[in-house]
Amino acid sequence: MRTKTLLALSIAVLCGTVSKAQKLTVIPDEEGYMFMGQAISQNGKYICGSDGNYGMFIADWATGTVTRLDPSDAEEGAELRSVSNDGVGVGYDGPAVTFDFTGKRTALDTKSSIAEAITPDGKYIVGSGDYTAAGGMTPRLWTKAADGYKLGTLPQPRNAFLGYEISGATARHISSDGTTAVGYMVDNMATYPAVAWYLNADDSTYSVYPFSHRFFEAADGTKPYTQFYTSGISANGKWVALQLSDNGTGLNHIARYNVANDSLYVAEFDPDGTITTEGTFLTCKIADDGTLLFATGNSLGGYSAGIWKAGEKYPQLLSEVFDKVEALQNYELGGNCVAMDITPDARYIVGFGMNPETYAVETFVLDTSAESSVANAKVDNSTSTAGKTVRYTIDGCRVSSPVKGINIVVNPQGKARKVVVLK
Repeated sequence: MRTKTLLALSIAVLCGTVSKAQKLTVIPDEEGYMFMGQAISQNGKYICGSDGNYGMFIADWATGTVTRLDPSDAEEGAELRSVSNDGVGVGYDGPAVTFDFTGKRTALDTKSSIAEAITPDGKYIVGSGDYTAAGGMTPRLWTKAADGYKLGTLPQPRNAFLGYEISGATARHISSDGTTAVGYMVDNMATYPAVAWYLNADDSTYSVYPFSHRFFEAADGTKPYTQFYTSGISANGKWVALQLSDNGTGLNHIARYNVANDSLYVAEFDPDGTITTEGTFLTCKIADDGTLLFATGNSLGGYSAGIWKAGEKYPQLLSEVFDKVEALQNYELGGNCVAMDITPDARYIVGFGMNPETYAVETFVLDTSAESSVANAKVDNSTSTAGKTVRYTIDGCRVSSPVKGINIVVNPQGKARKVVVLK
């Protein structure tokens, strides 16, 4: 169970351009545990995750307070995958568990299982259990009661309806009010197609809806996608984050699905941008407005953090959107930067990256409340640059040749891209 979870720019041409800067906070790690932040509470106060010793941790990132615990079984490991607004994390340490700042670990089950997500008020927890040797599992729902959490199960669709065999499912994410949960089915092709559960009018039972059914077919067929995997649901229950694979071409995509109108929106990529359609994509969490986090594979074998903002046509690298945050640039140079979770208002982003100087993995929280530093700058449309390719440093100084660090290169058509110069 040791499964750790991993452009159009306006360019200023005057040196010394003054702009707002976003704030990035690194979680203290004096003992060198190498924390890997997985989730942030919806109120933006707490984060949780795993570490390099296969333990689990929870942190109040504003105060730097961290509580961690070694795994009960070093071979199995432990991990927290979600945290409530009052600082209760859920995950696994043997069975599904809760874990809080006092260091109290409470098992939710007597069997091997995983708690995947908790609502901000702690009322509902979703996950999976009852694992079989063939890889089967049962989707689970824990409901808070006066004497702890009551264990229940969620329904599963029939094979006859799906047109393929499944050996169970897992619920991985849940909306704030508990009315909508999403996860995946364990199909016989190991593609894990998306499924949703909706709370019925009785406020106690759920109906199951495999919303991937319209779009997905594991083997070559008439439907457009051979992978239709979900990685998150927005707190308001409106948006689901998805990663897709084309039927035929095999190209990967990031997408968002609108629960309210049963519609799919697939991202396009800027043909002159940094991210290409040939990349490998792993989608992460999604905010209430549809802003979606993802990771894209890089040439070094690691991942770069990406963001597809609501209302914008093209996804971008996180380090491009928040280009004045030096730590993000450094994580990119280190070869690994992953943004895992985002608050409902899209203000805070939690993730982890490799420090290129110490080679240590660091967990960060990015406060995105300030506007992007280059968004307020002006484009140089003077005749001196018309029809030419020009280059600027990250702080807006025009240079005649590449300089070490991040360079912004503008082609004759006015399209800008970022280039990392190592020497």
